[in-house]
Amino acid sequence: MSNNQNQNPYSKACELLGITPRPALKDKIDADLVAEDAFHRLTICIKAKNLIDGKVWTPVHDGSERHYYPWFYKNNKDSSGLGLSYGDYDYGLSNSLVGSRLEYRTYKLAREGAEEFKKYYADFMTL
Repeated sequence: MSNNQNQNPYSKACELLGITPRPALKDKIDADLVAEDAFHRLTICIKAKNLIDGKVWTPVHDGSERHYYPWFYKNNKDSSGLGLSYGDYDYGLSNSLVGSRLEYRTYKLAREGAEEFKKYYADFMTL
């Protein structure tokens, strides 16, 4: 992988996974297209973050394995960023609220991903 520290997380993830990155949106007028693009970028970034020895993690949904995701919610009028003032992390089993494409395999990865991919979460969750 390239040592370019200024490379965005999506480009880094594509490089790790050996896939061609999708071009950036030329404008962000259509909120639905922005959310769709952000979801794509999040899934690629999370897949790369969850790599185990260079291999894609395949979640097990039989209750034997915990899955984590950032749990953002707003609890006051002075929240910032995504309109969220607090981020928490929870695990999901086969009944996950977010689906396996947005799950992390560890709590630590979920915390890191929430910060690293904040821009994509914002585009995905904000109208």
